[in-house]
Order: sequence, then C-alpha cells, then structure tokens
Amino acid sequence: MIQEDYIIKIIKKAMEFISKALGLAKEGEFLQSENILKDSYEDITGVSMNTLISVDVDSMNHLIGNNAAEVIVTGEYCKALGKIYKEKADFENFVKYYKKGLYLMLANYHRDIYEININILLLYGPIKGYLDDEVHMKLLYEFFMDRVAYKKAIEVVFAMMELTDNKHEVVMLGENFYSEVLTSNDKNMKKAKWTYEQALDSKEKFEKLKEKTKN
Repeated sequence: MIQEDYIIKIIKKAMEFISKALGLAKEGEFLQSENILKDSYEDITGVSMNTLISVDVDSMNHLIGNNAAEVIVTGEYCKALGKIYKEKADFENFVKYYKKGLYLMLANYHRDIYEININILLLYGPIKGYLDDEVHMKLLYEFFMDRVAYKKAIEVVFAMMELTDNKHEVVMLGENFYSEVLTSNDKNMKKAKWTYEQALDSKEKFEKLKEKTKN
C-alpha cells in the first residue's frame, strides 16, 4: 500500500508538469514546454533527461535506480516530449523519445504494473511502423503473447520479417505463434477478440510471406 501511494504521488506530481507543458506546446510555446519537462523531470528523479535519452536501456534503468515509480514517470515524460516534437513536426525526435520510452517500459513489463503496461500500448501504437530493433521487438512480441493479444503479436512478427536478415529465426517465431494460437482455447480467442477463421486467414498471409523469404 505504501509503495502504491508513493507511485501515485510521484505520477500525480509529474502529470501536473506534463499537463502544463503540453498546454504550452499547443499554444506554440515549444521551448518553454520542453524546458518545463526537462527541468521538472530532473527535479523528480535527479537525472538529466538529456543524459537519460543518450544511453542504452540498461543504463537508463541503472540511472533511475530500477525504481518502479521513476520508470513510470520516465515513460510519461518520454511520451510527452515525443508529443511536443511531433507538434513541431520534428519526427526524428518524436520517434527517438517514443522508442526510448517504449524500450524502457518493455524492460520493466515483468513488474506487471498497470501504468507500465498501458504505456507500452500508448508508446507502441504511434511508432509501430518505425521500429527496427529486433531485440525489443521480440520483447514486444512476448509482452503481447503474455496478454493474449494475438493480433498485435503477429503484427510484430510480420514487421520483423520485413526488416530482419535472419529470416529463419523469425519464420520459426511465426510458426510457433500459429501452432499456439490455432490450438488455443475458446476463452483465449475471445479475450484476443480473434476467431480461428481469422487466424487461419492470417496464417495464409504468413505462408505467402514465408515463401518470399526462400527466393
């Protein structure tokens, strides 16, 4: 209970700054909104956002002390900064911040905390066409499979087949996916909002894509 209260308190404090910054961005005050986010993030976590964004995910976790509340806050700040850069039509930084936030959330999804899980979904959607890191895409696949989100899981597999040089490994992942899904129980299929017929249609598309990898 104490841990939950702490997480809620930190998130509430962060969201006040984020709301103010996004409001300024809507008015075109981009520099001021960025500064509010970066300054308040450092005040809350003790870590510079510029430093955090420049390092890999393991280092990100280390810098914020592997602290669940600060992991959640970091995801929120990455998302907010990404939105500001998108508002500025700076798509490179928009994607960079969304990727960093997504990868950090994926590295911590085993905690099974609602705020982390929902941020994975919110960060993934807008940049799913820009993902190119196979390690994190596999984590994303596992995240979706753990939650019986079959349609999103196979979406990741299809994306991986388009970008990877190691086609064999991804083909095996896809074959294992259909082996599991097509023998899944009705309860899981209902939870996934998918039918066996839709899964078979998807498998047909997968088989065609698989044939192309042989050519």
